Amino acid sequence: MEIRTRHHSWYDYDGQKYNIWADYIYPEYSVLPIFKRNGFNLNATKKGMPPCRLMLALLKDPEAEFLVKTGQYGLLNYFKYKRGSSCHRYLHAIKICNRNGYKVKDGSMWTDYIDLLEYFHLDTHNAHYVCPKNLKAEHDRLHKRKEKVEAKRRAEEQKRNAIKWEAEYKKEKGAYFGICFGDENIQIAVITSVADMAEEGAAMHHCVYNAGYYKRPDCIILSARDKDGNRLETIELSLRTFEVIQSRGKCNQSTPYHDQILSLVRENIGLFRKVA
Repeated sequence: MEIRTRHHSWYDYDGQKYNIWADYIYPEYSVLPIFKRNGFNLNATKKGMPPCRLMLALLKDPEAEFLVKTGQYGLLNYFKYKRGSSCHRYLHAIKICNRNGYKVKDGSMWTDYIDLLEYFHLDTHNAHYVCPKNLKAEHDRLHKRKEKVEAKRRAEEQKRNAIKWEAEYKKEKGAYFGICFGDENIQIAVITSVADMAEEGAAMHHCVYNAGYYKRPDCIILSARDKDGNRLETIELSLRTFEVIQSRGKCNQSTPYHDQILSLVRENIGLFRKVA
């Protein structure tokens, strides 16, 4: 049999002319001495790396030889086949795995986990961290922890941005500050600062702040609350048409007070027309 190049075939998408794609490779084989020396074996190909790709790697990549000879086939497949990149950044952690007989099965998850350890300044030279008994559980735990840290960082960044926009917001919408109306059950007032708008968005779980409504020149944002001061809905009022564009409760849902809120805004729309 002769291996030939497949021209004009979608099989050539990875640029490898002689890849052998098969679910099973006959266990009896012979290879050149250089491949034996560099550690070629079929166990590595069972992790998804085609034999010819492994051979090419073993001829020119010392990292591939290292991963094969230490039995880290999951990392071999991830770095040298799926990513086609170096594992140098994780080499110290891989050596710790080897010393402790720890085989990495999921290279993608393990490298993400090592990145998380570094993010939290945990010791990536310590087998306790580098060789977890339950990789997925530890990965998910640190990932959730990172999400909380990043959420706090974004909140602080939002506060800093709010300070920068306060003067502009006051200049553009200051004439409407102080407008307040309602009845015995509901009070509606213009939101008078970017910081208050950020607080409104966080409390109501919607995007009134994140979407930058304080930057929009053609609308004004109001907050409707009950007689005890509890937030009911956030209202966007057009300063061009003086129509209510939207009125949203928590998580963008309507509330039992929705129609009453809209009616109150329409009854008092003259307060905004006078200012405009």
